[in-house]
Amino acid sequence: MREVHQRDQAAFGALSLSDTPEPPELEAWQQQKGRLHAALTAQQEHLEELKAKRPDTPRHLRLKDLPKEEQFPRLRAARKHFSDTLKLIAHRAETALVGTVRETLARTDDSRALVRELLRTPADLQPDLTAKTLTVRLHPLPSRLQDTAVRHLVEELNGTETIFRGTELRLVFALHGLPWFLGAGGLSLR
Repeated sequence: MREVHQRDQAAFGALSLSDTPEPPELEAWQQQKGRLHAALTAQQEHLEELKAKRPDTPRHLRLKDLPKEEQFPRLRAARKHFSDTLKLIAHRAETALVGTVRETLARTDDSRALVRELLRTPADLQPDLTAKTLTVRLHPLPSRLQDTAVRHLVEELNGTETIFRGTELRLVFALHGLPWFLGAGGLSLR
């Protein structure tokens, strides 16, 4: 409502006449200016009414207080249970990874953040049907300490020899080579 009012105010201010207006142009200008003025006055009164009602409007609504057509559908108990189960499984998997990463970090508080970053990091998938493997190649992380912790995690995961569900492919985890930073010689800016 306020935006419409501001737009109409701008249109009202922008109405102008030519340098030497003829009587028909002057009459059309006056009529248009009058219509816009009436609309602006009505809009201003409506805005004032709305502002007066604002203190009486509740800040929060309960779901049951909404009209029937605007209420959100509740999850059925079975769907909610399934959703909660998936969240619990994801949390347990993340916690297991955190426990493995924590073994190599000096500051154990950083392990959960590292695992979350790792789960968001891009990876390359390389299936090899002859060797029956699916290689998950992780990209290097920003620091050497993080790469060392992830390398330890990769070794632990590879030790499980997990078969990718629904296939005969064994999961193999690897880190892309030469992360820190371009080998033993370090980064050269020449």
